[in-house]
Amino acid sequence: MVKKALSWVVAVLLIGGASYGVAHAKTKAHPKSKAIHKLVLVRVCPITDQWVKGKGAGSEVVGKYKVLFCCKSCPPMFNKLSLKQKYQKIAVALKKQHMMMMKMKGMKGMKNMKNMSGMSKKSGAMCPMKS
Repeated sequence: MVKKALSWVVAVLLIGGASYGVAHAKTKAHPKSKAIHKLVLVRVCPITDQWVKGKGAGSEVVGKYKVLFCCKSCPPMFNKLSLKQKYQKIAVALKKQHMMMMKMKGMKGMKNMKNMSGMSKKSGAMCPMKS
């Protein structure tokens, strides 16, 4: 009698565990179906509003944005901002970036990108924070 009861308990546990595994597997997303989120590159420094050429002087990821900075003094200033203020600065920088990109489309080729006002050859931007 004890063996029979024990076998029933084991059978119920096996069936319950198997059904849980199947249910859990159905809710789990398939690895190929996962959406790959790419970071949006913000090439305008959110502190100085200057275009950042190349890798700039560092970067920070905020949500889905990878923010580039024009000089070493900008990241500490950016880190002092609240998350809401960071997103506001990013929105302004993206708007300016869009406007600059539209302006560059009007230029002939990417070689003329150096001719944009306020840019230096070395860093890609003249940082007003530098003394």
